[in-house]
Amino acid sequence: MTTLVRSTNFRYPVMVLALAFFALTTSALLSRTVFDRLPHLEDELAYLFQAQVFARGDWAAPLQTPANAFWQPFTIDYPNGQRFSKYTPGWSALLAVGVANGAGWWVNAVFAALNVALVYRLAREIFGRGVGLFAAALLAFSPMALLLNATLMNHTAALTFTLLFMWANWRMS
Repeated sequence: MTTLVRSTNFRYPVMVLALAFFALTTSALLSRTVFDRLPHLEDELAYLFQAQVFARGDWAAPLQTPANAFWQPFTIDYPNGQRFSKYTPGWSALLAVGVANGAGWWVNAVFAALNVALVYRLAREIFGRGVGLFAAALLAFSPMALLLNATLMNHTAALTFTLLFMWANWRMS
């Protein structure tokens, strides 16, 4: 009986790791095949621009002249000759880690895998292992989540930090 219990307890973490690996690889594959690892939205352009600036070790990029010829959406041209993204720097700083290593598209894929594990952990503590595994599977196979994970948008990282907050709040209460 002890062997059966250990086998059952071991099966859930292995299945969650498999789901997390599925989310990581599928997100990376979709990023390459569907989005060509390129930004397609103006928001993504601004995030990537600021991430490239951060990866160089700067806060802002020098303004190119003539400024209108180098206009970029969702960036601000400051009167002192600097350009930066209009968005808060948090996601761009996280994206800069991937950009500095030549693989900015991997950042969301890693967050996707982490999200699957966090959803399992939170649901397991609240409702049990079976529900946790089911919730993790729903997230791992969600078409909307997989497509967002393949972009350069900040939604996947926002979900990660929301799940971390929810899990910490649950643990504290």
